[in-house]
Amino acid sequence: MPLGRAPLARWAGHPAAGALLAGFAVAEATVFPAPTEALLVALVLADRRRAARMALVATLGSVAGAALGYAMGTFLLAEVAGPVLGRYGGADALA
Repeated sequence: MPLGRAPLARWAGHPAAGALLAGFAVAEATVFPAPTEALLVALVLADRRRAARMALVATLGSVAGAALGYAMGTFLLAEVAGPVLGRYGGADALA
């Protein structure tokens, strides 16, 4: 597949590519693996002058996602894991 037709190359040329990169970074750090590094490489290859800014966007998005994941674990552990562990006899593990 030629580079010009690849999805990452199309996304790299999109005006909202920075927001897309930030969203992928948050999603990768919070919920599931996302192609953040691949998108970052495509963005840098599309415009090398934006390399430092895009790296900063990816880093900040990843940190924000990590903070969100930490908050989810801190505040939702008892509400989500408690009933599941209670059902299987492991509720004492949360105490």
